[in-house]
Amino acid sequence: LNGATIKNCKASTGGGIYTQATNGIVLSSGLIENCESDLGGGIYITGVGPGQSVALTGSTIIQDCISNGTIISCGAGVYVNSGVFNMTGTSQILRCSTKTNGQGGGIFVDANGTVNIGDTAGATPTIVDCVAHLQIDFNAYEPAAGSADAWVGLGGGIYSNGGQVNLYPGSSIQNCHTSNAGGGVFCVD
Repeated sequence: LNGATIKNCKASTGGGIYTQATNGIVLSSGLIENCESDLGGGIYITGVGPGQSVALTGSTIIQDCISNGTIISCGAGVYVNSGVFNMTGTSQILRCSTKTNGQGGGIFVDANGTVNIGDTAGATPTIVDCVAHLQIDFNAYEPAAGSADAWVGLGGGIYSNGGQVNLYPGSSIQNCHTSNAGGGVFCVD
């Protein structure tokens, strides 16, 4: 997807893009804007084959995307269920936000996922102004006592649920916040 624009799209999973591409995909100098879903407002990634990845390269931008689930919202910009996600070049995730019981305003990475941000020489990818909100109807959802999904609002920039996150020189997470913990990055194993 070279220079493509995906805008104002909505789905239950993967508002802009849902990919099970076993051979991976590259988004180069494109735009994903104002897309919405429960999981992965901009992109939802699963089933990427060994040695393959989904990559944002060049000046690709994911902006103003929302994860707005009724019980939990994860990965407003990108949700990595399984596989590898790479951000290189001057790619950006901007102003993405989770709403209800949010995890990962910019990126959510699950236990079988890997995120590499800035793994090439001269790359300066950024995650800026992303938010993981805690806005929940406490009468509609009751997590089990002591469970990992007790009231959240975690990982304004990145939330890792046991997945691997690699932040390389030149990458940055700026002005991200949350209503609970891990304004930039929140990790659990």
